[in-house]
Parts: sequence; C-alpha cells; structure tokens
Amino acid sequence: PIIALSIELAREQKIKNYSILNSLKTMPEAMKSLILNPNVKLDAFLCPGNVATIIGEDPFLEIANNYKIPMVICGFEVNDILASIYVLNGMKEKNEYGLKNLYNRLVKKEGNKDAKKVLNKVFVGSKSVWRGLGEINNAGLELKEDYKEFDVLNKFKTKMKESYIQNGCSCGEILMGIKNPTECKLFGKVCTPLNPIGACMVSEEGTCSSFYKYM
Repeated sequence: PIIALSIELAREQKIKNYSILNSLKTMPEAMKSLILNPNVKLDAFLCPGNVATIIGEDPFLEIANNYKIPMVICGFEVNDILASIYVLNGMKEKNEYGLKNLYNRLVKKEGNKDAKKVLNKVFVGSKSVWRGLGEINNAGLELKEDYKEFDVLNKFKTKMKESYIQNGCSCGEILMGIKNPTECKLFGKVCTPLNPIGACMVSEEGTCSSFYKYM
C-alpha cells in the first residue's frame, strides 16, 4: 500500500523522475499452489500477520474452508508464534479446520479498507514467479495501464534477466518443506552464510541460514 500511495502522490504532484522496479507478491494463490502440490505434505498454515493486516481474514478463511485445513493468523513475537502453534496442534488433534485470528490486536476481519482501496486503484493482479514454486497466476501485482509511466521496465524499455537455479541447490524443495537443509548436498560445504548459493542461505531469515546458525 505504501508503494501504491507513493505512486498516487507522484502522479498528483506531477513528479516525473519517480519509478518502481516491481516484484510484488500476493499470498492466497501461492498458498493454494502448496496445498495442491502432491509432493508437499501440509498440516496447517501460520498465516502472515503483516499480510492479513492489509487484506483481512476472508481470503485465508476461504482457503481454510475450501481445502479443509487449519489456519491461524499469527504475529511475529515469540509468544505469538508459540500460541499459534499450540492452537494449530489443538485443531489437528480435534480434526478441526478453519481460521483463527490470534493477531487481532492489529488484524481486523475486513483488513485495512484504505490500504486496499489504494492498492486496487494502482495495481491489478498478475502472474508471478515464486522461488521453488514457479509461475503462479494471480499471485503478483502489476501497475494498471494508467500508471505504467512509473514502471521501470516500461519507462526505460529494459528487460529483466531470467533467474536460474544453481546446479545442486535444493532451495525450492526446502522452501516447500519437501527437504531439510541438511539433505541438500551443498549445505555447509559449498553453501554457507559467507558463501551463500541459494535464497534460503542468503536471507538471515532463511531456513538454511537458521539451520546453519543453530545446528
């Protein structure tokens, strides 16, 4: 929403030297692709509280009910995460599905109406490439035609290079929970925090980075 608002303000103020290189993602379709992937064995979802703050509960609730999977909207503090895992375990034991919002101090059922309004004004849903998941329809955002003047690729007539997966890197399977980092033949040998090969090791929040730090 901040990006959409900045573009709207740039347009109102006739600022011509402002543009964005866009790689915005949206969650619901990516979550569905995980559920529908036969290689991914999901028990439940910890839904991202920052996303839910904007879009609200309904997109997650629809997935939970349609695919009969337990979900909890979760904050980012330690107690938020522990409480959410505890609730999900309880739901699994009772064979329950649905959505529970444990981040209601910030997440409202309808989300942030003003934020959604400016998002829908500036952006439209688009296909998007996700690490490990590939191309997913309607899992990204692109500028609407009226705002293409702020798109770097459109303004400067340039193209993005296609990304490639390093030979031997299991990052995609690790991101989907199919493999643990230690099952990757590069982990801890070729791939370390000082010489990261894949995204899972590059990010401090990445699974491989965390495994390496605490193993």
